[in-house]
Amino acid sequence: MDQQSLSAVIREQTERALWEVKNVIDCVPDALWDMPCCDAPLWQHIYHMLHSLDLWLVNPRSKAYTEPAFHVENH
Repeated sequence: MDQQSLSAVIREQTERALWEVKNVIDCVPDALWDMPCCDAPLWQHIYHMLHSLDLWLVNPRSKAYTEPAFHVENH
């Protein structure tokens, strides 16, 4: 597989994954955001997913990466 094809596959898969993220967020009814799931509210699981995407899609080794002001470590 050439570089251009590989880049196209990575781009397509990333777009699909991000579409799924948006779909999950859009489909969760307001009444369920605080529902506990595996000892944490649903919103916290979604925040964890978004936080991880932010970290890994930016660059986990970048010294310029900083946590958002509202992030609580190990929470």
